[in-house]
Amino acid sequence: MSAIDNPFSIVHDTQTIYRLLLNLMSRPGEVGQAVSSASKIGVLPGAGDMALALAFTLLDSEVGYCVDIDSLPELAANIRLRTLSRPVSAESADYIFADGACAPGEWASRLRKGTLSEPETGATVILQIDSLEPGLAVAQADALTLTLAGPGIRDAAHLQVGGLDRRWLTARDGWNEEYPTGVDMILFTAGGQLAALPRTTQVKGV
Repeated sequence: MSAIDNPFSIVHDTQTIYRLLLNLMSRPGEVGQAVSSASKIGVLPGAGDMALALAFTLLDSEVGYCVDIDSLPELAANIRLRTLSRPVSAESADYIFADGACAPGEWASRLRKGTLSEPETGATVILQIDSLEPGLAVAQADALTLTLAGPGIRDAAHLQVGGLDRRWLTARDGWNEEYPTGVDMILFTAGGQLAALPRTTQVKGV
């Protein structure tokens, strides 16, 4: 069934994705699937539609966003057109869409991390990566294995991430060194997989 026959619902599909994100934020290391909703968009098939599905869910006219993904040159304009959110510099953005396979841009050291009185004003970084696999049972070639600990995790969890430059983990350590301030992170793939790394999660990559 095509996107024309079964269009993306700003009400129902965004609610579905939002509930999924809340679940993933509360259970770091788990992997969710949103392709059934994202594929209905049909504007930038694959990673672009996944990014748009997240934008439709999280962005509105009250927030600012930045896109730093060379492979998706039309994404920024489509987000502006379809969400009415404001394109701004990464340093000012509430949401930053970036390519996890590339090193973080110079802007990474200047992201909004919130304040002690308003930690919720910290930015969210949304990274396009190649693959996600929870646990260690199914080995993923060339994937970075993340060991996770913290709230929502019993003892430890593992997440295998393909297409993630290790320097994102270094940047994340800097963003989240003074809890409760920090930056949350959402990972997504062109195939519709999602995972979350909230600022409260301790991450080690091997």
